[in-house]
Amino acid sequence: MATYCYSREGEPKVVEAEFPMGAARPFIVKDGKTFMRDIGAEHRNIIDLPSLDGEIRTMSMGCHPDQAAEFTANAHKHGCKNTHFDPRTGEGVWNSKGAKKKYCRTFGIRDFDGGLTGP
Repeated sequence: MATYCYSREGEPKVVEAEFPMGAARPFIVKDGKTFMRDIGAEHRNIIDLPSLDGEIRTMSMGCHPDQAAEFTANAHKHGCKNTHFDPRTGEGVWNSKGAKKKYCRTFGIRDFDGGLTGP
């Protein structure tokens, strides 16, 4: 069984449902509401898609969680104020593609795995 995500426009909640691999339905009805399949929610952390709150998160440009504060401070010291590193996961977090691009240029990084948010 595979887990598939469904969402409803105007609601931040994502509903998960299990179906056999490749047999996902295009929509489900739960509590009398219709939820459409949300492929973006299913793959949020595989390619660096913006999260539901508008942030861009990436593991490929992250650090060890114990180093998150150090990496955040270094980014801010070099003028990348819209960059921080999640202390739980070590993921790099930006509030826009422009902020991620500035960070990459400042530190000479080329994010080849950037997916739709690559600089």
